[in-house]
Amino acid sequence: MLVLSLFGIIVFLGFGLIIPGISNDENNISAIANLIMIPQLFLSGAFFQIEVFPVFVQHIARILPMTLLNEAFKKVAFEGLSLADCGYQIAGMLVWTIILYAIDVKIFKWE
Repeated sequence: MLVLSLFGIIVFLGFGLIIPGISNDENNISAIANLIMIPQLFLSGAFFQIEVFPVFVQHIARILPMTLLNEAFKKVAFEGLSLADCGYQIAGMLVWTIILYAIDVKIFKWE
């Protein structure tokens, strides 16, 4: 569980570094963060089962980083599986990490 938590922190830190890079001022940061995170919360299976959504939304929801993290947590915590059984989810979060930090390198600016 600790490894999954650290992986989640690293992935979502990538989002946290992108948001100030695309924001014009400090007042917009929370609004942009909410635009990114709240849809993920609802689509990730944290509140509703993904299967109740239309099929095209299910495909989008299954590749979101929060969905991948939730699925990995469920496998380890509720099904008693190991991290090795969460390979798809970990690989997906690794891909998201690479994409997010590549974007971070391009847009992050020191002021």
